Amino acid sequence: MKADLHQDILKLIKKKKFTPRQLEKLFDIPQPRVSELLRGKLSLLSVSKLLYYAIFWALTPRKTQAFAVIYPWKTRQASGHELSV
Repeated sequence: MKADLHQDILKLIKKKKFTPRQLEKLFDIPQPRVSELLRGKLSLLSVSKLLYYAIFWALTPRKTQAFAVIYPWKTRQASGHELSV
């Protein structure tokens, strides 16, 4: 799940052509955190933090058990389909 979220976030960053400085201000995070995100240091990024970034841009997390475990109150995606648990 972390890798999928990370890839989706990076695609959007590239598509929107955000600079690291813009990401700092957008997410209100220090430069080292932006660097970790851009360099793919997933061991230093929690799933919760990646979900925050994804939700910030309204990316829909893929149907996974991990999403249902982390956010059990969210049992449906925007499309209305049940998450598989």
